[in-house]
Amino acid sequence: MTDREIDVSSRFRLRIEYNNMERRKIVRDRQASFGCFEGGRSQQRLRRARLLAGAVALAVLSVVPASAQERTVTDFRGEVAVPAEPERIAVLNLPALGDPLLTLGHAFIGAPGADQPQNFGYLPEGALDGVINLGTPREIDLEALAAADPDLIIATDQNGPILDLLDAIATTYVVDTTAMATDRWTIVEQLAEALGEEETLAAYRAEYDARTSALRPRFEGSTVSFVRLVPDALLTYHGNSPIGALLSDIGLDVTSALEGVGEATGGPNYIVSLSPEQVGALTGDYLIVYTENLSREEAEAVIGGALWQTIPAVAAGDVALVVKSETDFLLLPWGRYGTMHDLDVIEEALAPLVAG
Repeated sequence: MTDREIDVSSRFRLRIEYNNMERRKIVRDRQASFGCFEGGRSQQRLRRARLLAGAVALAVLSVVPASAQERTVTDFRGEVAVPAEPERIAVLNLPALGDPLLTLGHAFIGAPGADQPQNFGYLPEGALDGVINLGTPREIDLEALAAADPDLIIATDQNGPILDLLDAIATTYVVDTTAMATDRWTIVEQLAEALGEEETLAAYRAEYDARTSALRPRFEGSTVSFVRLVPDALLTYHGNSPIGALLSDIGLDVTSALEGVGEATGGPNYIVSLSPEQVGALTGDYLIVYTENLSREEAEAVIGGALWQTIPAVAAGDVALVVKSETDFLLLPWGRYGTMHDLDVIEEALAPLVAG
């Protein structure tokens, strides 16, 4: 474990006396209150993580004034002093935080799910090379996190039960995910403020505006229905969903193509499960069908069924099929790489229909 210049009093106060009996009792009490740490193996990992965090604190040999190395920002919990120039960032939700962080020009040294690069094909090549796997988003490997020696941990409000443990390892910035269901920009905006990357974010916004403006003349004035095929269900997305907003930004009207299939007000309400009687209400000029679970052949067989022929776009042959395994398409793109990738996929999928 390397020595790091940190503010001992703010980071590790009251967390280094792990070997006395009274402290071990407190640890056991906390473990009992966190359902996600029940079980012998998880308790052992938790205990080792606490001990390792304490060892890091005791190994610190020098302290630099906070003003020289930190900046104060506001996160989900309030004000927090973060490193002015973090060099070893760990993220605790790779799909939601990884892309925005890379968008802002920062790599990360650890993330849950980093051992499955095949699930993140939209990220730049090599983005996960050497990144330490930190378990899963629901069960963070605290021992691996402490051993990774981060100088900044980026967590979310969904990590609430372990935030005090994260604080014992390194400075922790907590992203507020409350609005992420309907706002694709909220995460990258929060991280830009935390890292002082407002100019980088502005450059990304300008790039996005240029890209969508270039596509808008091709699609503006048309309506589109977007549906997702899942086993035994058909879901449609309203215009206030993240994917609906993306389609709207290139000129496609999502909302008016869904009249008669329910209202959407945000959150989970932007997704509507269609009954067979409602399928014909998908009146968009174009129909985008997305599937994560079916192969192209299986999805085409479903679309070829008699019920689907009641959909105007299907009858007209204006259907774009997007298969997850072929495209790495994202329903929830949070950063530059996923967003630009989705725009490429949509453009390619719709190009034959528009040209026709």
